[in-house]
Amino acid sequence: MEAVTLTNANGMSVKVIGYGASIQSVCVPDAQGRLADVTTGYATLDEYVAQPQFYGATIGRVANRIAHARFTLDGKEYIVPANDGTNSLHGGDVGFDKVNWTVTTCDAAALSVTLRHFSPHGDQGYPGNLNVTATYQLRADNALSVTYRATTDALTCVNLSNCRHVGTRETPFV
Repeated sequence: MEAVTLTNANGMSVKVIGYGASIQSVCVPDAQGRLADVTTGYATLDEYVAQPQFYGATIGRVANRIAHARFTLDGKEYIVPANDGTNSLHGGDVGFDKVNWTVTTCDAAALSVTLRHFSPHGDQGYPGNLNVTATYQLRADNALSVTYRATTDALTCVNLSNCRHVGTRETPFV
């Protein structure tokens, strides 16, 4: 599992893994300078694969639900996997949270990492080839940003998000 840890001058660190372009941990210093991991995540790839919770993952092709696992685009009906009752949730059975993304760029000066995923035409029933990047950047003021970019060669649906679970591992909250 590819992993990149970004650490700023304040001691805050963010660990991003290739599986699902996920935030595995966010460690922040408290008022006394002690570090605490404030995210809910797993220690191993096996745990991520076995659990359906989307912890810290990039969600797509479409975040949220598609009613009745079908949509019409430009007059054509598309059927996608029903994995939430009769609906399609977070991109289907093998959404972007369940695939390995490739780390393409690590920028130490900008404290950022960019990951890439290619979703071919027909993947989970969606039309069009889709190239997606997720860039995580840790700033000096302890802000963390995620920037998604997607390009396609056909009319398609795309709605990316990150499923953040922030809290302590003992008492998670969203």
